[in-house]
Amino acid sequence: MAFFNGLVLGVELSIITWFWRGNIWLGVVVAFALWINTMISTIIGATFPFLAKRMGLDPAMMSASVVTTITDLTGFFLFLGMATVVLQHLA
Repeated sequence: MAFFNGLVLGVELSIITWFWRGNIWLGVVVAFALWINTMISTIIGATFPFLAKRMGLDPAMMSASVVTTITDLTGFFLFLGMATVVLQHLA
């Protein structure tokens, strides 16, 4: 489900970015970063509570802050990394 949600949201955001900024490559980078980040955040959000419980930690107390931090960092570095790669290939 995360695959399709990320794909649909990524395509929509890509089109919006393309019309807003006039750059198709920026739209592609944003779409791909959103798609990958959606899948990663779903996997982390589903597995972290089980890992926390296995380590003897309270999943309810740990999940929200840790999952949000990991997801935000992943999205940030994923977008910047992909933008760097695309810029190097276009320049």
